[in-house]
Amino acid sequence: MPVMNFGTVVSYSPDTGRGLIAPDSGAAPIPVTPAAVAAAGLGQLAERQRVGFDIAPANDAGSTAVNLWTTWSGR
Repeated sequence: MPVMNFGTVVSYSPDTGRGLIAPDSGAAPIPVTPAAVAAAGLGQLAERQRVGFDIAPANDAGSTAVNLWTTWSGR
C-alpha cells in the first residue's frame, strides 16, 4: 500500500514552476517540478498551500514530489 504524504508548500516560483514542499513528517523539503504541477492539473502552487503527494524514487537529481493533490484544511 502506498504511503500518503502531506505537507506545505514553502516556496514556489510561478516563473520556473519549481518549488519545495515541507513534509509533515519533518523530513527535509522535497522539490516539486513543473511537470508534476502540470500533471496534477493545478496550474501553479501557492506558498503555505497544503498538498498531498507521492515521492518519486531518487535519481541523480534526488527525490521529487509527484502525483500532487490539494488538501482541505479546516483552518
